[in-house]
Amino acid sequence: MCSPDHGSRDLAMEALISPRVRVEDVVVAQRQTRTFESLLARSLQTESEQKVEQVAKKAEVVQQLTLEQLNRFQQQQETLSAKTTEYLQQQYENQVELNTKQAALSAQLEEQQKALVQQYQLMREAAETVGHQGRQIEDLKEEVLSPRGQSRWGWFARSTGQGGRERDGDEPMVGGDASENRNEPTITVATGSNMPVPPVYRGSTKREKKAFMGSYLIYKRRVTALNQGAYGRVFVMPLSACIEHRTLIRICMYELGKPESEITEEDWKAYFLAARRPEVQDHARLAQAMRSLSMNTTLPDAESRVMKLVTDFNEILDAQDMDDFPLEELKMAVEFLCAALKPPALKQTVITELKRTMHKSTKKSVK
Repeated sequence: MCSPDHGSRDLAMEALISPRVRVEDVVVAQRQTRTFESLLARSLQTESEQKVEQVAKKAEVVQQLTLEQLNRFQQQQETLSAKTTEYLQQQYENQVELNTKQAALSAQLEEQQKALVQQYQLMREAAETVGHQGRQIEDLKEEVLSPRGQSRWGWFARSTGQGGRERDGDEPMVGGDASENRNEPTITVATGSNMPVPPVYRGSTKREKKAFMGSYLIYKRRVTALNQGAYGRVFVMPLSACIEHRTLIRICMYELGKPESEITEEDWKAYFLAARRPEVQDHARLAQAMRSLSMNTTLPDAESRVMKLVTDFNEILDAQDMDDFPLEELKMAVEFLCAALKPPALKQTVITELKRTMHKSTKKSVK
């Protein structure tokens, strides 16, 4: 067994050793704490630096993109400014050119106006001269005109045959030997101003070709009438001889594509007949033009009103280049004519009659 004294010393030694151990633990703990704090501070600083670098890189990228966008926008603005300047310059040049043309046109109009004034004065003087001559002719009318010329209808009211000529004061034309020429047919020879003059084609459009064909047909009918006699013939000018020289050269070169010597009369007929049918038929435009068609009720008789209406109808068709419309669109042609009838009572009566079965064929005929 241990003595009480030895036990007391052990307790005293333990009491002295325990505080020393606690202080060392505290120091170690403090060192560990400082080390941890230092490591934590470095870690936080490193992380912060990395985040700052990332933010800086992003900011640099954004700044680079913004700079490129600004450069692109500046280029677009410069291009737009250049185009605007060019457009304004072009508009200015066009305006200057337009002003120059307008000034030239104004000067030309002034010259034309002066020329028209001079022509008007000349025409007025000529009218006064013609009026004076007309009054002189009226004074000599009774002495110059024959009884036939004083008639209202003139030649149209004369009867034909020997009795009619005697009543008109005309004497039959006989030759030197009446006995020899009594049984021979009478021949009328057209000379000078009475000779039919062929038309001359100078145009290029279908309308001008159609007008030339109409004039040529009139000329040919007159020649045919002159050739009804038993003796003598009037030569009919061929189509190639009725075309102006420069127009003939243009047609041969650009339209027919062969020299004049190779073009026959049948070729010329086909060339002009090609203008009879239009390439495009615009019914909407024709309907718009037909709105102006109206029967003239100021004419005294019904026949004149109807014929004037048909004449106006054909003039509109000719203006629209649709001559064959009444033959191709019979029903629509009848509708146009019915819509133009006046007064309203007549129009309603005609429309009502056309609805009846007995007039079914009339709805498709303009005759």
